[in-house]
Amino acid sequence: MSGNGQSLPLVRLVTGARGAGKTHWCEGAIANARAAGHEVRGLLSPGDFVAGKKIGIRVRDLHSGAERPLARAHAPSGADTKRLWDFDDKILTWANERLRAVSHCHTLVVDEVGPMELLENRGWTAIWSVLRDCDFAQAILTVRPALLETCQTRIGQLGEFSWEVISCPIGKDLSASLTQ
Repeated sequence: MSGNGQSLPLVRLVTGARGAGKTHWCEGAIANARAAGHEVRGLLSPGDFVAGKKIGIRVRDLHSGAERPLARAHAPSGADTKRLWDFDDKILTWANERLRAVSHCHTLVVDEVGPMELLENRGWTAIWSVLRDCDFAQAILTVRPALLETCQTRIGQLGEFSWEVISCPIGKDLSASLTQ
């Protein structure tokens, strides 16, 4: 409980390696929250697959349902072999504006808070002010295991929260007990 007797906002950090099911877990959480009559806002980043291989990433504004192509698989050349994705800066800006427009909601989803946000100060940078404003009951953020501690530290600097860390894959029932 906070000092004013209100429950602290819950931050659920959904973590797992590439392909572990983090986005799929979020889809189940979104469906459950909406089925319970809760307002859901934020960004979901589903992949585009061809023959089981991820070739792109889309971003969906959960309020409007609008979706844009965010990134495509990077074709490495020369010494540039570590980068996996080529992001569209215009779409990053569009999605960040959608996130910046988030107002009161029950469930805030951001898939994913990654190296861009945590190490490069780009990407979904509006997430920090949205979290600081605490105008939600629960936030669901996906994050890679290597960045989990960095993400917790960064969020912890923004205010007081209740925490839950969920590791993917978690089995067949990806969204059990997701509504507060």
